[in-house]
Amino acid sequence: MGRRVAVYILLLCSVVPIVAALRLDHSLIGDDPLITLTYAKNIATGNGFVFNLGDPVLGTTTPLFALVVGGLMALLPGVPGTAIAVWTTAICWLGLIWSFYYFRDAFGITVATAGWIGAAIAAGGWVPHLGMEAYPFALLLVATLGAAYGRRPLLAGILGGLLFLTRGEGILFLGLAALAAWWVQARTERGRPVSLLRSTPFLMAVGFLVPLGLWSLYAMPTFGNIFPNTLAAKIAQVDSGLWPAFQTRLVGDWIPGWKIGPSLGFALLNLFFVFVVAGWVRVARTYPRLLVLPVWALVYGSGYALLGVPGYPWYRLPIEFVLIVLVASGLEGLTSLCGSGHAQAWRRLAAHVPGAVMIGLLFGSTLTAIRTPPVREKDRAYFKMAAWFNENGSAGERIAYMEVGYLGYYTDLGIVDLVGLVTPEITHRVAARDFTSGFWELEPEYLVSLEGSRFILPILNNPDFAPQYERVAELDGFEGLGLSVFRRRTP
Repeated sequence: MGRRVAVYILLLCSVVPIVAALRLDHSLIGDDPLITLTYAKNIATGNGFVFNLGDPVLGTTTPLFALVVGGLMALLPGVPGTAIAVWTTAICWLGLIWSFYYFRDAFGITVATAGWIGAAIAAGGWVPHLGMEAYPFALLLVATLGAAYGRRPLLAGILGGLLFLTRGEGILFLGLAALAAWWVQARTERGRPVSLLRSTPFLMAVGFLVPLGLWSLYAMPTFGNIFPNTLAAKIAQVDSGLWPAFQTRLVGDWIPGWKIGPSLGFALLNLFFVFVVAGWVRVARTYPRLLVLPVWALVYGSGYALLGVPGYPWYRLPIEFVLIVLVASGLEGLTSLCGSGHAQAWRRLAAHVPGAVMIGLLFGSTLTAIRTPPVREKDRAYFKMAAWFNENGSAGERIAYMEVGYLGYYTDLGIVDLVGLVTPEITHRVAARDFTSGFWELEPEYLVSLEGSRFILPILNNPDFAPQYERVAELDGFEGLGLSVFRRRTP
Protein backbone atom coordinates (compact mmCIF):
# COMPACT_ATOMS: atom_id res chain seq x y z
CA MET A 1 0.00 0.00 0.00
CA GLY A 2 1.60 3.23 -1.17
CA ARG A 3 1.24 6.65 0.40
CA ARG A 4 -1.38 7.83 -2.08
CA VAL A 5 -3.53 4.74 -1.59
CA ALA A 6 -3.26 5.04 2.19
CA VAL A 7 -4.37 8.69 2.05
CA TYR A 8 -7.34 7.80 -0.17
CA ILE A 9 -8.35 5.04 2.24
CA LEU A 10 -8.09 7.35 5.24
CA LEU A 11 -10.10 10.04 3.42
CA LEU A 12 -12.81 7.48 2.74
CA CYS A 13 -12.74 6.34 6.36
CA SER A 14 -13.08 9.96 7.49
CA VAL A 15 -16.65 9.95 6.20
CA VAL A 16 -17.68 7.41 8.86
CA PRO A 17 -17.52 9.69 11.95
CA ILE A 18 -19.26 12.51 10.09
CA VAL A 19 -22.15 10.32 8.95
CA ALA A 20 -22.41 8.75 12.41
CA ALA A 21 -22.67 12.18 14.06
CA LEU A 22 -25.26 13.35 11.53
CA ARG A 23 -27.39 10.27 12.10
CA LEU A 24 -27.26 10.29 15.90
CA ASP A 25 -30.07 11.86 17.94
CA HIS A 26 -27.85 13.99 20.14
CA SER A 27 -30.62 14.72 22.64
CA LEU A 28 -30.76 11.04 23.68
CA ILE A 29 -27.11 10.08 24.19
CA GLY A 30 -27.55 8.26 27.50
CA ASP A 31 -27.72 9.10 31.17
CA ASP A 32 -24.02 8.91 32.08
CA PRO A 33 -22.75 11.33 29.39
CA LEU A 34 -25.41 13.79 30.50
CA ILE A 35 -23.95 13.83 34.01
CA THR A 36 -20.78 15.35 32.55
CA LEU A 37 -22.82 17.66 30.31
CA THR A 38 -24.77 18.91 33.34
CA TYR A 39 -21.47 20.23 34.66
CA ALA A 40 -20.69 21.65 31.20
CA LYS A 41 -24.08 23.42 31.18
CA ASN A 42 -23.39 25.04 34.55
CA ILE A 43 -19.84 25.99 33.54
CA ALA A 44 -21.24 27.67 30.41
CA THR A 45 -23.67 29.75 32.48
CA GLY A 46 -20.99 30.80 34.95
CA ASN A 47 -22.12 28.63 37.87
CA GLY A 48 -18.95 26.53 37.91
CA PHE A 49 -18.65 22.83 38.76
CA VAL A 50 -22.06 22.45 40.39
CA PHE A 51 -24.78 19.94 39.62
CA ASN A 52 -27.44 22.65 39.16
CA LEU A 53 -27.77 23.55 42.86
CA GLY A 54 -25.65 23.24 45.98
CA ASP A 55 -21.92 23.33 46.58
CA PRO A 56 -19.36 22.43 43.90
CA VAL A 57 -18.72 18.69 43.66
CA LEU A 58 -16.55 16.86 41.13
CA GLY A 59 -19.00 14.14 40.16
CA THR A 60 -17.56 13.48 36.70
CA THR A 61 -14.50 11.40 35.86
CA THR A 62 -13.66 13.70 32.97
CA PRO A 63 -13.26 17.32 34.12
CA LEU A 64 -11.38 18.32 30.97
CA PHE A 65 -14.21 17.18 28.70
CA ALA A 66 -16.71 19.06 30.87
CA LEU A 67 -14.57 22.21 30.64
CA VAL A 68 -14.12 21.93 26.86
CA VAL A 69 -17.81 21.35 26.15
CA GLY A 70 -18.79 24.03 28.67
CA GLY A 71 -16.45 26.52 27.02
CA LEU A 72 -17.87 25.73 23.58
CA MET A 73 -21.41 26.05 24.92
CA ALA A 74 -20.55 29.53 26.18
CA LEU A 75 -19.08 30.47 22.79
CA LEU A 76 -22.00 28.92 20.85
CA PRO A 77 -25.06 29.73 22.96
CA GLY A 78 -27.54 28.71 20.27
CA VAL A 79 -26.12 25.19 19.86
CA PRO A 80 -27.29 22.44 22.24
CA GLY A 81 -24.56 21.11 24.48
CA THR A 82 -25.41 17.56 23.48
CA ALA A 83 -24.76 18.41 19.82
CA ILE A 84 -21.46 20.05 20.75
CA ALA A 85 -20.44 16.93 22.70
CA VAL A 86 -21.36 14.57 19.86
CA TRP A 87 -19.51 16.60 17.24
CA THR A 88 -16.48 17.15 19.46
CA THR A 89 -16.12 13.41 19.95
CA ALA A 90 -16.80 12.70 16.27
CA ILE A 91 -13.97 15.08 15.34
CA CYS A 92 -11.72 13.26 17.81
CA TRP A 93 -12.72 9.95 16.18
CA LEU A 94 -11.75 11.43 12.80
CA GLY A 95 -8.46 12.63 14.26
CA LEU A 96 -7.81 9.20 15.72
CA ILE A 97 -8.25 7.65 12.26
CA TRP A 98 -5.42 9.86 10.98
CA SER A 99 -3.28 9.86 14.12
CA PHE A 100 -1.11 6.85 13.33
CA TYR A 101 -0.46 8.20 9.84
CA TYR A 102 0.59 11.56 11.29
CA PHE A 103 2.90 9.95 13.86
CA ARG A 104 4.11 7.11 11.60
CA ASP A 105 7.75 8.23 11.71
CA ALA A 106 7.69 8.59 15.49
CA PHE A 107 6.12 5.14 15.84
CA GLY A 108 8.47 3.60 13.29
CA ILE A 109 5.59 2.15 11.24
CA THR A 110 4.99 2.05 7.52
CA VAL A 111 2.39 4.01 5.60
CA ALA A 112 0.58 0.73 4.98
CA THR A 113 0.39 -0.05 8.69
CA ALA A 114 -0.98 3.42 9.40
CA GLY A 115 -3.59 2.90 6.69
CA TRP A 116 -4.71 -0.44 8.11
CA ILE A 117 -4.91 0.97 11.65
CA GLY A 118 -6.93 3.97 10.48
CA ALA A 119 -9.33 1.73 8.57
CA ALA A 120 -9.78 -0.55 11.59
CA ILE A 121 -10.45 2.42 13.89
CA ALA A 122 -13.15 3.62 11.50
CA ALA A 123 -14.64 0.14 11.13
CA GLY A 124 -14.69 -0.63 14.85
CA GLY A 125 -16.47 2.60 15.76
CA TRP A 126 -18.01 3.39 19.13
CA VAL A 127 -21.18 5.01 17.79
CA PRO A 128 -23.19 4.41 21.01
CA HIS A 129 -20.50 6.30 22.95
CA LEU A 130 -20.34 9.46 20.87
CA GLY A 131 -20.91 12.39 23.20
CA MET A 132 -18.64 11.11 25.97
CA GLU A 133 -14.89 11.18 26.55
CA ALA A 134 -13.88 7.85 24.95
CA TYR A 135 -12.58 9.25 21.65
CA PRO A 136 -10.89 12.35 23.15
CA PHE A 137 -9.09 10.03 25.57
CA ALA A 138 -7.91 7.68 22.81
CA LEU A 139 -6.73 10.58 20.63
CA LEU A 140 -4.80 12.19 23.49
CA LEU A 141 -3.28 8.80 24.30
CA VAL A 142 -1.89 8.40 20.77
CA ALA A 143 -0.78 12.04 20.64
CA THR A 144 1.06 11.70 23.97
CA LEU A 145 2.96 8.66 22.74
CA GLY A 146 3.66 10.24 19.35
CA ALA A 147 5.08 13.38 20.93
CA ALA A 148 7.18 11.33 23.36
CA TYR A 149 8.72 9.23 20.57
CA GLY A 150 8.99 12.31 18.35
CA ARG A 151 11.48 13.99 20.72
CA ARG A 152 8.98 16.55 22.02
CA PRO A 153 8.91 15.51 25.67
CA LEU A 154 7.55 18.80 27.05
CA LEU A 155 4.61 18.61 24.65
CA ALA A 156 4.17 14.92 25.50
CA GLY A 157 3.99 15.82 29.19
CA ILE A 158 1.40 18.53 28.57
CA LEU A 159 -0.68 16.14 26.48
CA GLY A 160 -0.27 13.51 29.19
CA GLY A 161 -1.61 16.00 31.72
CA LEU A 162 -4.64 16.61 29.52
CA LEU A 163 -5.00 12.84 29.19
CA PHE A 164 -5.05 12.53 32.99
CA LEU A 165 -7.72 15.24 33.24
CA THR A 166 -9.78 13.42 30.61
CA ARG A 167 -9.66 10.18 32.60
CA GLY A 168 -7.52 9.52 35.66
CA GLU A 169 -6.02 6.31 34.27
CA GLY A 170 -4.16 8.46 31.78
CA ILE A 171 -1.40 8.90 34.35
CA LEU A 172 -0.57 5.19 34.03
CA PHE A 173 -0.05 5.59 30.31
CA LEU A 174 2.07 8.71 30.77
CA GLY A 175 4.49 6.77 32.96
CA LEU A 176 4.78 3.93 30.45
CA ALA A 177 5.19 6.35 27.55
CA ALA A 178 7.97 8.17 29.42
CA LEU A 179 9.84 4.92 30.07
CA ALA A 180 9.43 3.78 26.46
CA ALA A 181 10.62 7.11 25.05
CA TRP A 182 13.55 7.16 27.51
CA TRP A 183 14.55 3.68 26.31
CA VAL A 184 14.50 4.89 22.70
CA GLN A 185 16.53 7.97 23.67
CA ALA A 186 19.09 5.84 25.49
CA ARG A 187 19.53 3.54 22.48
CA THR A 188 19.75 6.46 20.05
CA GLU A 189 22.28 8.41 22.11
CA ARG A 190 24.28 5.38 23.22
CA GLY A 191 27.70 6.41 24.44
CA ARG A 192 26.67 10.01 25.06
CA PRO A 193 25.69 10.87 28.63
CA VAL A 194 22.24 12.41 29.03
CA SER A 195 21.80 14.72 32.00
CA LEU A 196 18.74 14.44 34.19
CA LEU A 197 17.47 17.83 33.05
CA ARG A 198 17.60 16.68 29.40
CA SER A 199 16.14 13.24 29.98
CA THR A 200 12.78 12.44 28.46
CA PRO A 201 11.08 11.37 31.72
CA PHE A 202 12.12 14.59 33.49
CA LEU A 203 10.94 16.86 30.67
CA MET A 204 7.67 14.94 30.38
CA ALA A 205 7.14 15.34 34.13
CA VAL A 206 7.69 19.09 33.80
CA GLY A 207 5.17 19.25 30.97
CA PHE A 208 2.68 17.18 32.95
CA LEU A 209 2.84 19.67 35.82
CA VAL A 210 1.56 22.49 33.59
CA PRO A 211 -2.07 21.30 33.17
CA LEU A 212 -1.98 19.56 36.54
CA GLY A 213 -0.85 22.74 38.26
CA LEU A 214 -3.50 24.86 36.57
CA TRP A 215 -6.18 22.35 37.49
CA SER A 216 -4.92 22.15 41.08
CA LEU A 217 -5.12 25.92 41.46
CA TYR A 218 -8.84 25.66 40.75
CA ALA A 219 -9.69 22.24 42.19
CA MET A 220 -8.00 22.46 45.60
CA PRO A 221 -9.86 25.53 46.87
CA THR A 222 -13.07 24.45 45.11
CA PHE A 223 -13.31 20.74 45.97
CA GLY A 224 -10.53 20.22 48.49
CA ASN A 225 -8.71 17.75 46.18
CA ILE A 226 -7.97 17.20 42.51
CA PHE A 227 -9.64 13.79 42.14
CA PRO A 228 -13.27 13.07 41.23
CA ASN A 229 -15.76 11.87 43.82
CA THR A 230 -16.84 9.18 41.35
CA LEU A 231 -14.06 6.68 42.14
CA ALA A 232 -15.14 6.28 45.77
CA ALA A 233 -18.78 6.05 44.68
CA LYS A 234 -18.06 3.34 42.12
CA ILE A 235 -15.94 1.26 44.49
CA ALA A 236 -18.82 1.47 46.97
CA GLN A 237 -21.19 0.24 44.27
CA VAL A 238 -19.22 -2.98 43.78
CA ASP A 239 -18.80 -3.40 47.54
CA SER A 240 -22.59 -3.35 47.85
CA GLY A 241 -22.81 -6.46 45.64
CA LEU A 242 -25.47 -4.85 43.45
CA TRP A 243 -23.19 -3.99 40.52
CA PRO A 244 -21.10 -6.54 38.57
CA ALA A 245 -17.36 -5.93 38.88
CA PHE A 246 -15.13 -4.89 35.98
CA GLN A 247 -13.44 -8.28 35.70
CA THR A 248 -16.81 -10.06 35.72
CA ARG A 249 -18.01 -8.06 32.74
CA LEU A 250 -14.63 -8.41 31.01
CA VAL A 251 -14.62 -12.20 31.13
CA GLY A 252 -18.35 -12.81 30.86
CA ASP A 253 -19.48 -10.19 28.34
CA TRP A 254 -16.79 -8.19 26.60
CA ILE A 255 -14.28 -10.85 25.56
CA PRO A 256 -17.04 -12.99 23.99
CA GLY A 257 -18.33 -9.85 22.26
CA TRP A 258 -15.01 -8.98 20.61
CA LYS A 259 -15.21 -11.01 17.43
CA ILE A 260 -15.13 -11.06 13.66
CA GLY A 261 -17.61 -13.61 12.36
CA PRO A 262 -18.60 -16.68 14.40
CA SER A 263 -16.53 -18.21 17.19
CA LEU A 264 -15.59 -21.87 17.19
CA GLY A 265 -17.13 -22.77 20.53
CA PHE A 266 -14.67 -20.90 22.78
CA ALA A 267 -14.76 -17.09 22.66
CA LEU A 268 -11.04 -16.74 21.96
CA LEU A 269 -11.29 -19.13 18.99
CA ASN A 270 -12.34 -16.31 16.70
CA LEU A 271 -10.71 -14.44 13.83
CA PHE A 272 -10.61 -11.29 15.96
CA PHE A 273 -8.29 -12.84 18.53
CA VAL A 274 -6.33 -14.69 15.85
CA PHE A 275 -5.41 -11.32 14.39
CA VAL A 276 -4.83 -9.85 17.86
CA VAL A 277 -2.16 -12.49 18.45
CA ALA A 278 -0.76 -12.06 14.94
CA GLY A 279 -0.69 -8.31 15.46
CA TRP A 280 1.12 -8.64 18.77
CA VAL A 281 3.79 -10.78 17.09
CA ARG A 282 4.03 -8.33 14.19
CA VAL A 283 4.39 -5.37 16.54
CA ALA A 284 6.99 -7.13 18.70
CA ARG A 285 9.11 -8.10 15.71
CA THR A 286 8.67 -5.12 13.39
CA TYR A 287 7.15 -2.15 15.24
CA PRO A 288 8.38 -2.48 18.85
CA ARG A 289 7.56 1.13 19.72
CA LEU A 290 3.87 0.20 19.66
CA LEU A 291 4.38 -2.46 22.34
CA VAL A 292 3.63 0.14 25.00
CA LEU A 293 -0.04 0.00 23.93
CA PRO A 294 -0.76 -3.66 24.81
CA VAL A 295 1.36 -3.32 27.95
CA TRP A 296 -0.75 -0.36 29.01
CA ALA A 297 -3.97 -2.26 28.24
CA LEU A 298 -2.82 -5.02 30.61
CA VAL A 299 -1.94 -2.48 33.30
CA TYR A 300 -5.25 -0.69 32.82
CA GLY A 301 -7.31 -3.88 33.06
CA SER A 302 -5.37 -5.13 36.07
CA GLY A 303 -5.69 -1.77 37.81
CA TYR A 304 -9.44 -1.61 37.34
CA ALA A 305 -9.83 -5.16 38.59
CA LEU A 306 -7.72 -4.42 41.68
CA LEU A 307 -9.58 -1.18 42.42
CA GLY A 308 -12.87 -3.06 42.41
CA VAL A 309 -14.87 -0.74 40.16
CA PRO A 310 -18.10 -1.76 38.41
CA GLY A 311 -18.13 -2.95 34.82
CA TYR A 312 -19.71 -0.01 33.07
CA PRO A 313 -19.86 -0.67 29.30
CA TRP A 314 -17.48 2.17 28.37
CA TYR A 315 -14.75 0.83 30.65
CA ARG A 316 -13.97 -1.76 27.99
CA LEU A 317 -13.17 0.85 25.33
CA PRO A 318 -9.48 1.54 26.14
CA ILE A 319 -8.75 -2.19 25.93
CA GLU A 320 -10.87 -2.50 22.80
CA PHE A 321 -8.93 0.33 21.17
CA VAL A 322 -5.61 -1.43 21.75
CA LEU A 323 -7.03 -4.71 20.43
CA ILE A 324 -8.21 -2.95 17.27
CA VAL A 325 -4.70 -1.57 16.72
CA LEU A 326 -3.29 -5.09 17.12
CA VAL A 327 -5.88 -6.53 14.73
CA ALA A 328 -4.91 -3.93 12.12
CA SER A 329 -1.22 -4.73 12.61
CA GLY A 330 -2.04 -8.39 12.12
CA LEU A 331 -3.91 -7.60 8.91
CA GLU A 332 -0.93 -5.60 7.63
CA GLY A 333 1.28 -8.59 8.39
CA LEU A 334 -1.12 -10.84 6.47
CA THR A 335 -0.98 -8.63 3.36
CA SER A 336 2.81 -8.63 3.53
CA LEU A 337 2.79 -12.42 3.78
CA CYS A 338 0.40 -12.65 0.83
CA GLY A 339 2.69 -10.62 -1.40
CA SER A 340 1.83 -6.94 -1.05
CA GLY A 341 5.34 -6.11 -2.24
CA HIS A 342 5.17 -8.34 -5.34
CA ALA A 343 6.25 -6.91 -8.67
CA GLN A 344 2.98 -7.85 -10.38
CA ALA A 345 0.11 -5.41 -9.74
CA TRP A 346 -2.59 -8.09 -9.57
CA ARG A 347 -0.63 -9.97 -6.92
CA ARG A 348 -0.28 -6.81 -4.85
CA LEU A 349 -4.00 -6.13 -5.15
CA ALA A 350 -4.94 -9.72 -4.32
CA ALA A 351 -2.75 -9.60 -1.20
CA HIS A 352 -5.04 -6.93 0.27
CA VAL A 353 -8.31 -8.79 -0.33
CA PRO A 354 -8.30 -10.96 2.85
CA GLY A 355 -7.59 -7.94 5.04
CA ALA A 356 -10.25 -5.85 3.30
CA VAL A 357 -12.79 -8.61 3.94
CA MET A 358 -11.86 -8.62 7.65
CA ILE A 359 -12.27 -4.83 7.82
CA GLY A 360 -15.66 -5.18 6.14
CA LEU A 361 -16.78 -7.76 8.70
CA LEU A 362 -15.52 -5.55 11.54
CA PHE A 363 -17.51 -2.65 10.08
CA GLY A 364 -20.79 -4.59 10.25
CA SER A 365 -21.85 -3.59 13.76
CA THR A 366 -20.72 0.01 13.23
CA LEU A 367 -22.79 0.25 10.05
CA THR A 368 -25.81 -1.12 11.88
CA ALA A 369 -25.38 1.47 14.64
CA ILE A 370 -25.14 4.26 12.04
CA ARG A 371 -28.17 3.09 10.07
CA THR A 372 -30.24 2.53 13.23
CA PRO A 373 -28.82 4.84 15.90
CA PRO A 374 -28.93 3.20 19.34
CA VAL A 375 -31.68 4.89 21.38
CA ARG A 376 -33.04 2.93 24.31
CA GLU A 377 -36.58 3.09 25.58
CA LYS A 378 -35.10 4.25 28.88
CA ASP A 379 -33.61 7.35 27.25
CA ARG A 380 -36.97 8.41 25.81
CA ALA A 381 -38.67 7.83 29.17
CA TYR A 382 -36.08 9.89 31.05
CA PHE A 383 -36.28 12.68 28.47
CA LYS A 384 -40.06 12.88 28.96
CA MET A 385 -39.60 12.73 32.74
CA ALA A 386 -37.30 15.75 32.61
CA ALA A 387 -39.89 17.60 30.52
CA TRP A 388 -42.53 16.88 33.21
CA PHE A 389 -40.32 18.42 35.88
CA ASN A 390 -39.69 21.48 33.73
CA GLU A 391 -43.45 22.02 33.57
CA ASN A 392 -44.27 21.19 37.18
CA GLY A 393 -41.16 21.84 39.27
CA SER A 394 -40.21 25.13 40.87
CA ALA A 395 -36.84 26.83 41.21
CA GLY A 396 -34.83 25.58 44.18
CA GLU A 397 -36.60 22.22 44.45
CA ARG A 398 -34.66 18.94 44.44
CA ILE A 399 -35.31 15.54 42.87
CA ALA A 400 -34.07 12.22 44.30
CA TYR A 401 -33.38 9.34 41.92
CA MET A 402 -30.58 6.89 41.11
CA GLU A 403 -29.94 7.90 37.45
CA VAL A 404 -29.58 11.64 37.30
CA GLY A 405 -28.08 12.62 33.93
CA TYR A 406 -31.30 13.51 32.12
CA LEU A 407 -32.73 15.20 35.21
CA GLY A 408 -29.56 17.21 35.71
CA TYR A 409 -29.03 18.30 32.12
CA TYR A 410 -32.60 18.94 30.99
CA THR A 411 -33.80 20.67 34.18
CA ASP A 412 -32.30 23.29 36.47
CA LEU A 413 -33.60 21.63 39.63
CA GLY A 414 -31.39 20.30 42.39
CA ILE A 415 -30.47 16.62 42.35
CA VAL A 416 -30.09 14.06 45.13
CA ASP A 417 -28.22 11.10 43.64
CA LEU A 418 -29.23 8.00 45.60
CA VAL A 419 -26.10 6.11 44.46
CA GLY A 420 -23.76 8.92 45.43
CA LEU A 421 -21.98 9.90 42.21
CA VAL A 422 -22.89 13.58 42.46
CA THR A 423 -24.10 13.62 46.07
CA PRO A 424 -21.02 12.82 48.19
CA GLU A 425 -23.05 12.86 51.42
CA ILE A 426 -24.53 9.54 50.29
CA THR A 427 -21.41 7.87 48.86
CA HIS A 428 -20.19 6.15 52.04
CA ARG A 429 -23.62 4.60 52.63
CA VAL A 430 -23.80 2.83 49.26
CA ALA A 431 -21.40 0.00 50.18
CA ALA A 432 -23.81 -1.03 52.96
CA ARG A 433 -26.75 -0.91 50.51
CA ASP A 434 -28.14 2.02 52.45
CA PHE A 435 -30.05 4.13 49.94
CA THR A 436 -32.54 5.48 52.46
CA SER A 437 -30.79 7.37 55.26
CA GLY A 438 -29.30 9.90 52.84
CA PHE A 439 -32.76 10.52 51.41
CA TRP A 440 -34.24 11.20 54.83
CA GLU A 441 -31.30 13.36 55.82
CA LEU A 442 -31.60 15.59 52.74
CA GLU A 443 -35.43 15.46 52.43
CA PRO A 444 -35.75 16.44 48.75
CA GLU A 445 -39.01 17.84 47.44
CA TYR A 446 -39.43 15.02 44.90
CA LEU A 447 -38.72 11.30 44.68
CA VAL A 448 -38.86 9.44 41.37
CA SER A 449 -39.74 5.77 41.79
CA LEU A 450 -39.03 3.09 39.21
CA GLU A 451 -41.44 0.24 39.73
CA GLY A 452 -39.83 -2.55 41.78
CA SER A 453 -36.48 -0.75 42.15
CA ARG A 454 -34.36 -2.13 44.98
CA PHE A 455 -33.00 1.38 45.49
CA ILE A 456 -36.42 2.97 45.95
CA LEU A 457 -38.52 0.29 47.68
CA PRO A 458 -36.89 0.73 51.13
CA ILE A 459 -37.82 4.42 50.98
CA LEU A 460 -41.41 3.72 49.93
CA ASN A 461 -41.80 1.04 52.61
CA ASN A 462 -40.64 3.35 55.39
CA PRO A 463 -43.67 4.15 57.60
CA ASP A 464 -42.70 7.83 57.57
CA PHE A 465 -42.92 8.07 53.78
CA ALA A 466 -46.68 8.06 53.16
CA PRO A 467 -47.45 10.79 55.72
CA GLN A 468 -44.81 13.06 54.20
CA TYR A 469 -44.97 12.35 50.45
CA GLU A 470 -47.81 11.92 47.97
CA ARG A 471 -47.89 10.52 44.43
CA VAL A 472 -48.43 13.37 41.98
CA ALA A 473 -47.74 11.75 38.59
CA GLU A 474 -47.37 8.44 36.80
CA LEU A 475 -45.13 8.65 33.76
CA ASP A 476 -44.28 6.34 30.89
CA GLY A 477 -41.50 4.02 31.98
CA PHE A 478 -39.45 1.42 30.14
CA GLU A 479 -39.12 -2.35 29.89
CA GLY A 480 -42.64 -2.72 31.27
CA LEU A 481 -41.84 -0.78 34.45
CA GLY A 482 -43.65 2.41 35.39
CA LEU A 483 -42.21 5.65 36.72
CA SER A 484 -43.97 7.48 39.54
CA VAL A 485 -43.29 10.93 40.95
CA PHE A 486 -43.83 11.63 44.64
CA ARG A 487 -43.85 15.14 46.09
CA ARG A 488 -43.33 16.16 49.67
CA ARG A 489 -46.58 17.26 51.23
CA THR A 490 -46.97 20.91 52.09
CA PRO A 491 -47.03 21.36 55.89
